[in-house]
Amino acid sequence: MNVIENINAVNSEKIKRWNRMETSEKLHEYKILKKSGQSQREIAKNISVPRTTLQSWVKYRESLDALAEVIEFFESTIGLAILHRLIAALHVVFAECGACGVRLISLFLKLSKLDRFVASSEESQRKINVNIEEIIVKHAKEETARLAKLQPKKNITVAQDETFTGGLCLVGIDLVSGFILLEKAVESRDAYTWTSCMQEAMSGFQVTIVQSTSDEAKGIISHVENDLSAHHSPDLFHVQQALSKAVSAPISAKIRGLENESRNALEDLNKAKLKQENQVQNNIKKQAISNEIEIKILTALHLEAENEKNRLKQKQTEIRAAIKGIGTDYHLINIENGKRVTSSVITPLIEEKIKAIKKIAEEEGFRESSLNLIDKASRVVPKMTSTIDFVSNYIRREIDKLSLNASEKLAVHEILIPAFYYDLNKKSMIENKCSELVNIFQRSSSCVEGRNGVISFKHHQLHDMSERKRGVMTAIHNFFNLRKDKKTAAERFFENKPADLFQKVLDSISIPARPLSPPRKIFGGNVAAAF
Repeated sequence: MNVIENINAVNSEKIKRWNRMETSEKLHEYKILKKSGQSQREIAKNISVPRTTLQSWVKYRESLDALAEVIEFFESTIGLAILHRLIAALHVVFAECGACGVRLISLFLKLSKLDRFVASSEESQRKINVNIEEIIVKHAKEETARLAKLQPKKNITVAQDETFTGGLCLVGIDLVSGFILLEKAVESRDAYTWTSCMQEAMSGFQVTIVQSTSDEAKGIISHVENDLSAHHSPDLFHVQQALSKAVSAPISAKIRGLENESRNALEDLNKAKLKQENQVQNNIKKQAISNEIEIKILTALHLEAENEKNRLKQKQTEIRAAIKGIGTDYHLINIENGKRVTSSVITPLIEEKIKAIKKIAEEEGFRESSLNLIDKASRVVPKMTSTIDFVSNYIRREIDKLSLNASEKLAVHEILIPAFYYDLNKKSMIENKCSELVNIFQRSSSCVEGRNGVISFKHHQLHDMSERKRGVMTAIHNFFNLRKDKKTAAERFFENKPADLFQKVLDSISIPARPLSPPRKIFGGNVAAAF
């Protein structure tokens, strides 16, 4: 070791680094001893603090631009604990759950005048933000690994889809709990990529995927049917969306055009009538008679446009009722009488509504592209009805495993299953099983579509999305956000309560640092401006 290194080593041993909590405690002792009449030198010796250090602490507090009571509070141990929690909450709630960046957090600290006690620069807050994000991602990984070992074995249905906001990202969510199993940026969305990503995501979980709900993407279907050996359930939303796109948009455009025609004809008619009145008043009979013909023509045009508009509105109502009716028909239980349904009952009901929609499209002369969309939706109907058969057979097999007699099985199928389909809460072993079984029927991947919207919203704010930020978003969804049941997605999925994410953040981050150059006191100012 050379001379300079030796000097630095010696100095590093002598220099005492005081954290904010220690400083607060020492200054509290100083204040008490000062009241007893001791000199500053004696106090410094008694509390084991160099006198020059103590002097700098006291001078720093006295120079802060805030009321003495405010300084006393925020520089106390309780005040520091509140600042600690406040800064952590600001970053978790506004920067991670919301769409606020560190610039606005920095602005908040300045406007609230907490910049007297907390380093409020954007760089200081950025470092805190990065630290918190790393803690959140680490916490999610650790809790996922821990809870996976405690998780009971069960079968699940997942919703799968891709989002292209900020690059291609594969998303997979457990439909019952809302737990995000997969949210990963990739280069491709083929079956191989889906399978490798899902296998990695499901590693260590005590669950089996028996069904996947998604759109008709070939990569997902191949991945589900060939690699997962699971049932693929078509997404009702995409069927209704295709039908709506095929007929709702064109018929709405026609109605808007007729409304314009009717409005223009009415305006021309009113002008013609006003003109006729002026001609009659001025005794211009010849022109008045000529204008009468124009009024009749305009009246006929207006009436024709109104009648055609009303006719199309009636067709529009029929289309909407048919599209909505598909959703009403596509249930495991008849929602009107509570009885179990079969594919043989549902198939003709759905096909009838699609045929009615196609008939209207053909009568109104819609484009070939609209008819192709209707045919596309029609091709999904067999898959929808096969899902009813799959769920019915799955429920029957699982109920058979419970070793019930014939009358008990009948009660389960005709009473308990329909009851749980309508979200009734019961607690026995059979009832819990029924609650689990009815959740096998999933007809929409809307939760993934909603998640895609969240990703798009966040990407709009950030303009880019790092792997860490994406991991934070997943962790917040799984381990922080609550539903009406006051549970996180992780608690519902693993059936065990995870450790508190915010408390983990609070325990892991340091008390926020003081500002290097806080606003200094300006003597002579009014009390209102002091804080």
